Amino acid sequence: MMRERRHTNYAWILHRPYEKIGRDPQMRQARLRRYVVVLTMMLGVWTLPAQAGWVALYEGVEGTSEASRGVGIIAVLPRETDGFVAFAGSARSKTPADAIEEPRNLAFARWELDGQGQIQGQKGFLAPRSGAIRAVQPTADKGHILVGDFFKPASREPRRGPPFVGSEEVAVSWIVKLDAAGNVEWGRRFDDIRPDGTRTGRHYSLQSITEAPDGGYIAIGETHPRVTDIAPGQVPDMDMWIVRLAPDGDLLWQRRYGGDEIDAGMVIRPVPSGGFIAAGMTSGRGAFATGGELWLVRVDQEGRIRWQKSYGGPIGPAARGVDVGWQLETRGSDGYVLAGTTRSFGRGGSARGDIWVMRLGPGGDIRWQYSYGGDGLETSPTLLVAGDSFLLSGYSNSFRPESPDAWHAWLLNLGRDGAIQWQKRLSPEDRGIINQFIGNLAQAQQGYLAAGFTTAFGADDHSSAGLLIKMARDGTIGPFPPNLPLSLETTDAKRRETAAVPRTIDQGTQPAQARMTSWQPERTETRVTMRYLVAPNEQPAEDREREETRYDGIPPVPPVVARYTAFIGPHDLHAADGARLDTSWAILRQDRFNNHVAGFVDPEDEANGFFDSAANRKRMRRLMRNGEIADDLASKIVEGGVTVQVTVHAGGDPHRAMILVEEVDETNGGTGFPHVAHLDCRAHACLSERPGQAVPPPSDKCWGWYRSHIYNLLASTGAQRKVTEIAGFVSGGPSERNVKVAGFTLQALPAECLGEKARNTLKTGGGCDMLSGLRCWQPLLRFTAPVAAGPKELVHWAGSLDGVAAIRLVAPQDHYVDNSGLWIEYATDKR
Repeated sequence: MMRERRHTNYAWILHRPYEKIGRDPQMRQARLRRYVVVLTMMLGVWTLPAQAGWVALYEGVEGTSEASRGVGIIAVLPRETDGFVAFAGSARSKTPADAIEEPRNLAFARWELDGQGQIQGQKGFLAPRSGAIRAVQPTADKGHILVGDFFKPASREPRRGPPFVGSEEVAVSWIVKLDAAGNVEWGRRFDDIRPDGTRTGRHYSLQSITEAPDGGYIAIGETHPRVTDIAPGQVPDMDMWIVRLAPDGDLLWQRRYGGDEIDAGMVIRPVPSGGFIAAGMTSGRGAFATGGELWLVRVDQEGRIRWQKSYGGPIGPAARGVDVGWQLETRGSDGYVLAGTTRSFGRGGSARGDIWVMRLGPGGDIRWQYSYGGDGLETSPTLLVAGDSFLLSGYSNSFRPESPDAWHAWLLNLGRDGAIQWQKRLSPEDRGIINQFIGNLAQAQQGYLAAGFTTAFGADDHSSAGLLIKMARDGTIGPFPPNLPLSLETTDAKRRETAAVPRTIDQGTQPAQARMTSWQPERTETRVTMRYLVAPNEQPAEDREREETRYDGIPPVPPVVARYTAFIGPHDLHAADGARLDTSWAILRQDRFNNHVAGFVDPEDEANGFFDSAANRKRMRRLMRNGEIADDLASKIVEGGVTVQVTVHAGGDPHRAMILVEEVDETNGGTGFPHVAHLDCRAHACLSERPGQAVPPPSDKCWGWYRSHIYNLLASTGAQRKVTEIAGFVSGGPSERNVKVAGFTLQALPAECLGEKARNTLKTGGGCDMLSGLRCWQPLLRFTAPVAAGPKELVHWAGSLDGVAAIRLVAPQDHYVDNSGLWIEYATDKR
């Protein structure tokens, strides 16, 4: 006797023991078996494609110091709720004589921005002399820690480029701690004054800072004599300088590291096993006159050297240039990613150089190394680690041979093995020496933020303006206006293998003698305006009720984020290298790789957006371990020749999940056989802005700020469906609101509302405009959904609907449906 399953109560399945599931002997003799595999996973956000971005320009109000000196964004960081905090400094590109002694010297500015870059608040802090903010990092108490320095221009003559330190002057560094509201908690300054009031004549300049695991802070930079104390032809004695502070700003220790020539620190990060890892450059092997090397130093909590290594090309007479480590990020206990510059490899030389990226193990061993660039010079890299990929920005003059003096911002996205995924440059029109620079990268909703400055919009003196760019994960932004003196263009930089070998070196260390005193920067107001160069894509909304009502009364079930059917064929049983797989999780993962990457697709295989992600395929073993699978089913998967249905649940208690195995004879005639289908967005969906108007989705995922997302059920089978269950997820927009909003609606369209011609049109996949304009949609469920970046509402409805032609998700008034995905359980007439 064939058991008919009209509706599966998943809540019951996940709590009953496997032994109680019925096993009819006749079912075992069925010609085709179907096995339902329920995998449970504590899941984050299903990664979806990004929407179009925007470009914003930040300029000083005419007649203000911000306008005369220019501004540049140093860092942009997410706020706790929504939007961002940006930090900026003066980016003066000329030095007018009447500005040399101007008392209004901006140390740094702090701007509060919404999710689309609009300024919501701004404040500034003054310094006693001209200077620069160098780096910003967030802190555990939701505040920020900043480093910078003061210096004085050496000349009153107008010149392009940033001010420089005078030969008779010394740089003075500072560290400032801000609370979550941007108020100064404490400040410290470091100078060369001895206890008796005399001066040592040494520069002290900090480049980078980070919070230590104990709540204190550690900063890195360099120290060296002033120019007048260096004899002609003599190499200056520059050392790496590290400063360790307690949480309240008290000095714990400071040390110098290096030899008798050029040694400098650029970045420092805590190591999970304790201590810190620092990167910079060294010429301690006597190589400065003909080259220098990238330097990696591992120190303990007290600053004692545990090990140090240098990386570079040949030294001595065969050396071609200097190699420097600029950016470093840890990968937990799995080592480091290091971004620097090289003139020893690639297109290196006196006026050429590449950005250099290395993947290192915990002990500094090289796992892979490549340089990236064109035929000119690429320098000043910034690094963002985003999952298994690496985003870099740099300063380049390679890609405009007609204007070799024009520097532009260059963006480079790499895969986990260093392969180039995409590359672009922010290119100005040809109007002389124009600079674009991106010095900070951050993750944003469905993409990235890039911050820096540009001189493309100044007057003849090319004064600087702050630049903030929101881009998708593939580097796209959106159409640039035709009259804009700026464009985003693809570049053709090459990835070049490099051949550095780690060299163990023995640079010394000694206490540093910088004087630390308290410093309270004076508060001021900055006067900066923002305008879009490329505006964000905004969609209109229509009226909708906002009450929260549940129509079905069904209790919540473990939420489903993915479901698909797959046949385990011979090619699923072997890895890409031909090795026979002998575990069920490895075979299921190989099946998804074959389906989404290799192109080996069996007739019963269904595509699935969740395992289209390589990162999610890597989770297969953990998914299987968190859930349960019957031993006999695992054995059958290893043998092959079975059809499995895999359902991935998010949330719930993973230890109470289990496997439901049912044997069903699909050759049995009649109605009522249950099917589960993931409604692929490209095949089934359209996105509606207003009634009577709809567009196809931008990819195989449903995303984009539209009034409704519509799923056409007739597109694949051409048959009306008796729907017994709907599951899915949805999030709303605009995401910067970061709230939950009631009034989202799940609706169904009865096929009886359509004429024969309309139904035939829907079977071909067309008819979106028609669907969006119909008035006979029936509400099934009203629910609350997050209008925020990241979180999604898991939607579930169960019941019985005969002859359903389409399903849609509708947003309430003034809101949009942003991301969505649907699965349905249905029955069709097999006769």
